[in-house]
Amino acid sequence: MQTERQLCLVIGFGSLGGLTSIALAHSTIIFDVSAITVIVALLCSIQGAMYLPTFLAVLTLPYQLSSYPLNLHTMDPANSQIIARLHRILISNIFFLGIFAAFIAIWLWFFGLLQPQIAIVFVGIQWTLIVSTFLIGQYGLVQIIHKAKQQKLQGYCT
Repeated sequence: MQTERQLCLVIGFGSLGGLTSIALAHSTIIFDVSAITVIVALLCSIQGAMYLPTFLAVLTLPYQLSSYPLNLHTMDPANSQIIARLHRILISNIFFLGIFAAFIAIWLWFFGLLQPQIAIVFVGIQWTLIVSTFLIGQYGLVQIIHKAKQQKLQGYCT
C-alpha cells in the first residue's frame, strides 16, 4: 500500500513537473512542442521526482545522526569509519546530482532550448545546489564529530 502511494506521488509530481517545464519553456522560448519533447520532459521529471526523496534523505542523514550518541571508537572521531562512510555517501549524492544536472543540460541543448541566458542561469542554479548540498552535508558531519569529541571529553572528566 505504501509503495503504491509513493509510486503515485512520484508519477504525479513528475508528470506535473514535466508538463509545467514544457509550458514554461513554450511560453518563454518559442518552439514547437512535439510528442517526443513531451515524452522526454515527462520521463526526466519523473526521474527527478524519483531521486528527490533519496536526495533529501541522504542530505539530512548526518544532521539526524548528530542527535544520537555515537561511539566512534577512535581518539580522533574525524578519522572513524562511520564518518568516512557518511562522507562517501554524501559525495556520491553530489556526484549523482551533477550527473542529473548534466543530463538535463544535454536534453535542453538537444532540443535547442539552451540559449546563453538560460545556460548561465541553469549553471548558476546547479552550482548553487551542488555547493549547498556539500555544505549542508559537511555541517552534519562536523556536528557528529563535535558531539563525539564532547562525549569523549566528558568521559575523561568524569
